Amino acid sequence: MTVPINFVSSSRSRRVSIVINSSTEVTVRVPFGLSERRAKEFVEAKRDWIERTVAKMRKREEKYRDTIRLPKGNRGDLLRYRAEVGRLVRERLEFFNREVYGGRFAWKRVTIRNTKTRWGSCSKRTNLNFSYRIVLLPKELADYLVVHELCHLGEFNHSKKFWDLVAVAVPDFKRLRKELRRIS
Repeated sequence: MTVPINFVSSSRSRRVSIVINSSTEVTVRVPFGLSERRAKEFVEAKRDWIERTVAKMRKREEKYRDTIRLPKGNRGDLLRYRAEVGRLVRERLEFFNREVYGGRFAWKRVTIRNTKTRWGSCSKRTNLNFSYRIVLLPKELADYLVVHELCHLGEFNHSKKFWDLVAVAVPDFKRLRKELRRIS
């Protein structure tokens, strides 16, 4: 294997997990108390998958080398951007809800988080969550993410009805989705 593997003991982990953040970063989270030998056996059993995934990420990183690179994020960044992101997201939620959807959606709370794997989410309790990194995106991508989560208040899935609802406000959502996937 050409990529070094970092083993990290975690009291919060219940099982061994492999996290591949980039073509140069593989982390194995190991439950506290599990022997190093068992963790290495697990990794060895998954070696083919790890190598395939790292190779895919290398190709992807080469293809999109010149695209937007966002910070990985830390607590300081979250604190620095939280208020600005909160204002931006609330403004855009209210705008799209009022101007495009006729005020048909209602949400309880909007939370800004330091999420690493999701741009946003919508809970069954109608709480909307967004990554603070949304403020670092071009406006059309940030708007797409806001509309996406807003539409989950009407359709809590990714069915055709959901995408039709998104398309009312963002007709070129497919292009924007592809663009978001290129951004790390």
